[in-house]
This record gives sequence, structure tokens and C-alpha cells, in this order.
Amino acid sequence: MKNVTTLEIREWMNSLTCSNKRINNMIVPLRGMFKDLYADGVIDRDPMDRIKNLTVMKHEPEPFEQDELSRIAEHLPDCIANMIKFAAWTGLRTGELFAVTWQDIDFQRKTCRINKSITRGELKLSPKTSAGMRDVELLPYAMDALMSQKPYSFDKHLNIWVQESGDAFTDDKQLRERVWLKALEKAGVRYRTPYQLRHTFASTVLSAGANPMWVANQMGHADWGMIRKVYGKWIPQEHSEVDRMAKQLGQSS
Repeated sequence: MKNVTTLEIREWMNSLTCSNKRINNMIVPLRGMFKDLYADGVIDRDPMDRIKNLTVMKHEPEPFEQDELSRIAEHLPDCIANMIKFAAWTGLRTGELFAVTWQDIDFQRKTCRINKSITRGELKLSPKTSAGMRDVELLPYAMDALMSQKPYSFDKHLNIWVQESGDAFTDDKQLRERVWLKALEKAGVRYRTPYQLRHTFASTVLSAGANPMWVANQMGHADWGMIRKVYGKWIPQEHSEVDRMAKQLGQSS
């Protein structure tokens, strides 16, 4: 116990495949044990001192199927249907989505700069973490959504995504209550919040074999540990790095 390091504990936690809630429950007695050992002078420092509890999701991801998104879009104003398409192919948080401006788009590099968010009407000029400030690479469908949106806000508004009235979004409640709920009802799609579009992006690209680290960067996570724990069931087993290398090198497993 004297030689256990903080790094070793983190590596052990990352190796676990159970839920974050289960891991938090496991480290509670571990934290207490090391605290007692430090207090009794058995160890010089407490390796758990910098270990924080993992984020626990309140609900499991419930991504939309592509046919569901198509049906929903049919019952949305075009300016908002474009936004939904963009969200589903970028994985942005709702607040990040509302805050994106045309100046954040690099059409040459096909990227979107994320450096601010709108929450409850308040514009915050930087994400909560350094990983949250990022350049999101735009897939073709995301670029299509931008081009379709140009007639509605380009040269008219700073914000890309606007309501049917032309006003910018300041709260996700405006989206949910004014158009989202009605569109899902008309489309015959089981209700899920717009935030599930973020999960839709992750599950879609991971199922297609995207590198989890790339997905983590796109979504603003510091590492891919959260991706593995939250979206593990959408990561094909055959896409391990060993299998990738074997295929590249023409080696059979």
C-alpha cells in the first residue's frame, strides 16, 4: 500500500468496464482506507487526494435513428430542421449549438470553432474545461446543413441558428416547447430531449468505426475514457487497435 500512486489508481479506474456510479461506489471505501493510513502515518501522502468521483449520467443515451430524424425534420421549419441536422452530425451540446456564429465556421478547413455557450440566456465566452474549447471537424451532412441555413441567417444575424421568428435561441426551452415536442408528436417518434442529438452523433460515428479518441475530441472530452464508458456498446469489438493494425499489415488474427 505504501507504494501505490495516484496514476496507478487512475489507470485501474480506467480499466474498469462497469458504470461510473459503480466505480464511485468502489472508491468510497478505498478513499477512506487511504485517509486512515495517512492519518496514522503509515503512508507519506494520500494517493486518493486528487482522485475525484466520476460523472454519473442520470439517464442512458437514447439516440435517434436516422429515419426518425428524417420524419421529425418534415414537421420542423426549415431553419430549425437545418439546426437539428447539424447537431446530429457534430455532437455539440445544446448551449454550444445556440452560441455558434458564422464567424466560427472555417469553410476552407471545414471546421467549427467552439469557444462559447449559451445557458439560460447567458452567453459564456469559454467552455467549462480546456477540452471544451475545440475545433470540430464538419462531416458532409453538417456542411450541407450550414449551406441550407445561409438564406435564413447569413449576412442577417451573427448567430447561425435562429428561430422561425428570426430571433436567436437563448434557452433550450424555446426549442423544446415551441417546436420540438410538436414535431415529435406529428412524426410519431417517442419523445427524447434535443440533447439526445449529441448521443445520436456519438453512437452513429462509433458504430461506423470512428476512432474513440477522435470522437472524444469532437465532443469536447479530455480523453476517450468517458466515450468508452458511456458509448461502449456502440464501439464494434473488431475495431480494436490490434485488429486495425492486423488488417493494415495483412496479418490474420
